Amino acid sequence: MLVREALKQYEPDPNNPFSAITNSIRLRKDLEALAKQQPVWKFFVHLVIMYSQGLLLPESVQQVCDILGIPEIEQLYNFINSIRGDAILDEFIDPHLSYQKVEKLGQNAIIDLVLAQASCEPDIKFDFGDLEYWLLSEDEVQLALRKCPIDRLKYVKDEHDCEDFARETKTWVSRHIGGTVAFAYTEVNFYKDGNIFMAHGINTAIVRSEEGPKVLCIEPQRDVKLWPCCEPEWGFHAEEMKIRFIQF
Repeated sequence: MLVREALKQYEPDPNNPFSAITNSIRLRKDLEALAKQQPVWKFFVHLVIMYSQGLLLPESVQQVCDILGIPEIEQLYNFINSIRGDAILDEFIDPHLSYQKVEKLGQNAIIDLVLAQASCEPDIKFDFGDLEYWLLSEDEVQLALRKCPIDRLKYVKDEHDCEDFARETKTWVSRHIGGTVAFAYTEVNFYKDGNIFMAHGINTAIVRSEEGPKVLCIEPQRDVKLWPCCEPEWGFHAEEMKIRFIQF
């Protein structure tokens, strides 16, 4: 059974203002009944409570399970009771994510692809640290973003804002997947009525697909938000987005 399905019975009743508290107590007791190894169990509960600000809520359990890559109840049971508790905690704190080395592109091919699929400023600048880059699948990018903790950091205007999130997400991906995957720090301009009204820092990834390589935009301040560079889903009430700088 999926964790998501099992948690539905603990959702609060909108007609009962106390149901969130009583269901939280019941959820804790039921989860505790699964636990035989206390160190990992305590770590799991600590994460859930951290995300729910004090109560053990079903949506917070689901959020932590998503971060840990645990979709099923049986996997949750195995995780809580793992005799490899220390190794699991190390993997959570400092995970190494594998990917399939199926297809890679060189610098010129990447430049041609970005210019063909994305709207770019005439003076767009590319920065490369390697000659060639492996392409992730969209699923591999999604998994990396779910594991990446950067989106949970606090936004502070002019101190820790969009470009910091984007640079730190690229650094995290380079560390935990590999520095030669096609995942980039990207600066864009948003246009309205033909004029630039906002600059923004995001990430981009070139992914492999059955239709051929695709350029995807990534909003690093949200958990998982991907969209093709050729589609108008930029937000901020913008009419157009143009890439001005991209660093692989």
